[in-house]
Amino acid sequence: FTDPDELRTAVEKVAGPLADAERLGPMVVCCYCDTPTRDSKIIDTWTSPCDGSVHNDYACRGCDSTRGR
Repeated sequence: FTDPDELRTAVEKVAGPLADAERLGPMVVCCYCDTPTRDSKIIDTWTSPCDGSVHNDYACRGCDSTRGR
């Protein structure tokens, strides 16, 4: 992507309109299907053994319901 308009179109196809991004909230990536989503659930929280930072794993609605959560 070297053309700014093509890049914006590609990003907005996944994330929605960039003008609305702040209002729509953060996106995460489902740990099962790798889909970027705003409709997710935290399924695991873990601490890095390297630096002690806390991380979350997320599941999208489809993967979460498929797994019976």
